[in-house]
Amino acid sequence: MQSLLIEKAIEVCKDQPGVLFSPDFTDAVKIMRQNPELWADYRVKIKRAKPAGVLLSDIDDATRPEGDFDDGGDGVASALIKLVVDSGELFFDDQADSSFVTVIMIA
Repeated sequence: MQSLLIEKAIEVCKDQPGVLFSPDFTDAVKIMRQNPELWADYRVKIKRAKPAGVLLSDIDDATRPEGDFDDGGDGVASALIKLVVDSGELFFDDQADSSFVTVIMIA
């Protein structure tokens, strides 16, 4: 069923780009992404068919399965990294050749 829904969306997305963000489409793709080989085939089809004004990264974000923060990495670690980076100021120390995040906690 997911395949049919995704194929139909690919057919009409040039004239109806909103279909790529409809709940039915995003839910179907979230399920499809559990099969990386099949998802890669569909992702290429979507990339070719989508209108120029629709970013593939936006489709990826809208269809990313829950808990998949960085396309397959450790969800908990990725969530913690995102929390720290979003909560602080990222800077690079040339002498240490490392990146750091300054986080100010106010209690």
